[in-house]
Amino acid sequence: DYIEHTKAKFVFYEYASQQQFGRNIKQIWLLHVNLINSYALNELIQLAQELDYHFISLDEALSDAAYQSNDNYYSHYG
Repeated sequence: DYIEHTKAKFVFYEYASQQQFGRNIKQIWLLHVNLINSYALNELIQLAQELDYHFISLDEALSDAAYQSNDNYYSHYG
């Protein structure tokens, strides 16, 4: 279930990227060091590879112009 949940999150953020920027931006995958991720790490990496994701540095991801956009989003949770 956790792998499917993660896959759904990838799909959601790709969709959100398309909606907001008209393209897939360089995404940042925050993966916490915790028990569930330690058990699922191999499957998570396999999932990322199956989705044709490539690992890059944080600096390279942040070089995407999307991260220079004004953040005007505001809602109940921030």
